[in-house]
Amino acid sequence: MIDAATFASLFNAFWRSAAPTCELFVRDVNIGKISRFDIPLAGKHSPLVAPFIAETGFSRFALMASQPELASDSDRLYELALRQAEKRLRGYQDADANPPTLTASDKSDAIAISDRLAIFFRHPTKPIVLRPLFSGCGFVDNSEGDIRWGSTLFEVKSVERTFRSVDIYQLFTYYSLSVSEGNSDIDSVGIVNPKRGVSFEIDIEDLSREISGLSASNLADVVIRAISSGDISR
Repeated sequence: MIDAATFASLFNAFWRSAAPTCELFVRDVNIGKISRFDIPLAGKHSPLVAPFIAETGFSRFALMASQPELASDSDRLYELALRQAEKRLRGYQDADANPPTLTASDKSDAIAISDRLAIFFRHPTKPIVLRPLFSGCGFVDNSEGDIRWGSTLFEVKSVERTFRSVDIYQLFTYYSLSVSEGNSDIDSVGIVNPKRGVSFEIDIEDLSREISGLSASNLADVVIRAISSGDISR
């Protein structure tokens, strides 16, 4: 069994067939369809440290959202986020059992990531669900998204790169899992990159037409049949 993110990243042959125009779509997004909400963070980090900074930043944001009283104790908030990030990253096979020590600059970037997310997702009435869970289907196991904000599903990518097709595949896999469990009330999807200060959001029907020429329900059916049958190539 694998999760939705792994399915999105490994099965390239399937995705090229199911969503043949996704690469072109993402190229157009990166050229002129992203929205900027802040300037890029200047810090550069190694591949070993960068995921830890990103996870710490997201964990700090999640803690602030779920336990607002922690905002008055910044040191404790950061330490709790750090411990949570360590625990979560140990669950990934390629994660180091001993996470790197973050420098003062690394800590500053992690805090900046969480503060930017808090500002981006600030809304007085719009409901937010952090780390929404999607029931598994076929050989794709139960999977955890990043943020459900109203009827929009967001992935957070705190990276230096531009958006990629795999990000779209991951979001559409989550959507397909929601359809498979009879919960298709996701109206749109988006990606937010607090490190680069950019975001992108699109209606799920428009996205599906752009990347496959199919309606969202029809493309979801293609994904569901593929992961349910197991007859799928990488």
